[in-house]
Amino acid sequence: MRKIYFVFLFCISVSLQAQIYQPIDTILIDKQALFQHFSQKSEKLEDKLKSFPVKNRKLIRDFSKNRKEVIAELTQDNYLITDDELVVYLNSLLDNIKEQNNISDPNLEIFLTRDTDPNAYSLGDGSLVFNLSLLNRLENEEELYSIMGHEVAHYLLDHLEVEFEHKMRVTTSKEYKKETKKIRRSRFNRFSKQIENFKEHQYGNSSERRKRELEADSLSIVLTEKIIKNPNNRVSALQKVDSILPSEIVRIDLNKLKTHFSTSTIPFNDEWTSGYDFSKYHYQDGKVDIFGVHKDSLRSHPETKERIAKIKEATKNMQVKPHAEQDGFTALKEKIRLEDVYAHYCLEEYGQGIYLILQLQSFPEVNQKEQAFYNHMLSLFNKKLHIARQKFQFKKYVDEPDERNLSEEYNLFLTILDNLNPSELLALSNKYQNL
Repeated sequence: MRKIYFVFLFCISVSLQAQIYQPIDTILIDKQALFQHFSQKSEKLEDKLKSFPVKNRKLIRDFSKNRKEVIAELTQDNYLITDDELVVYLNSLLDNIKEQNNISDPNLEIFLTRDTDPNAYSLGDGSLVFNLSLLNRLENEEELYSIMGHEVAHYLLDHLEVEFEHKMRVTTSKEYKKETKKIRRSRFNRFSKQIENFKEHQYGNSSERRKRELEADSLSIVLTEKIIKNPNNRVSALQKVDSILPSEIVRIDLNKLKTHFSTSTIPFNDEWTSGYDFSKYHYQDGKVDIFGVHKDSLRSHPETKERIAKIKEATKNMQVKPHAEQDGFTALKEKIRLEDVYAHYCLEEYGQGIYLILQLQSFPEVNQKEQAFYNHMLSLFNKKLHIARQKFQFKKYVDEPDERNLSEEYNLFLTILDNLNPSELLALSNKYQNL
């Protein structure tokens, strides 16, 4: 799970007109009850770790401290979403997996967050956390089932406990302690030796983690065998989880960016692209594959390629079975899109929020009410960046261009945005406020 820096925001106080979508209100969440619920489950998990034959008390203390911080962040900030419609729906899918596999574990439950990282993870105590941006990226219920089955598998296989016990064995081994002491006594190249020692032990951990991911993939196929009708959805789901930020959903070319950044008073200025290397910009039709995944947004992780190959091999004899094109997930997609945009506002990720809207606006199913919400949020995002530019805090809310890890289109968007002055940002805010 990536480290998340939270800010307490009264984001539900955003003023919206009555006819525009009203985001989910989280003010009435019983945060104390949630904190106690997570804490009780966490205490049971910690008791299991303390019962291991090999003990590292410092590691357990650090785990407990970090666990409490995570629980506090989850429950005390405006982060968890307790919307009945979305959360009840997710848990209904989980109940289906449990029913199909005769799983009666009461600890298994799903929580939904406003995190903009398209991911899902297991806390190891039966709590499965799904981030809103992941739901926005998925196309259908079967992709969701595939990821859900994977996280359930991690829990059923006790992977958190297995990894923790492995760490305790490594850090309490005589070889590790001997090498650490030797490095501390060294007069020369101490840092380089520490790095090499770290890499040596990390390699083992990385190998074990890869093994556990493959185990979870295998069990997930078994858990959802009667549910998922199209095995291709397993592959597409994994690809979408493994993609980088921000969400790359549809094509964003220079012409679309020019339309967005132009106003009635300030037309698009080619100098705004200053600093961008157009020799690396080779936009081509077809970058979005048959699964709707933007090819530039996929990491070339060897472990992901291996996992995809294993899934394809395990499901090669499974035929695509007839299934409904419309499902419960499809019916909730509009709400998920809108809430994902709003999540970027709550987490102060204004640049990513604008880029996300530019993609969502091109969806053919976007209706007038949804478009009105996007215009309203574009006005707010640009207003916030206008204020940030005046206070010399612009970079706090906008990503830095990164040719290595971000797509060509997003880097171009960031370059243009970075070249706008306060007046130009205010003009953009006014443009969308008046639409």
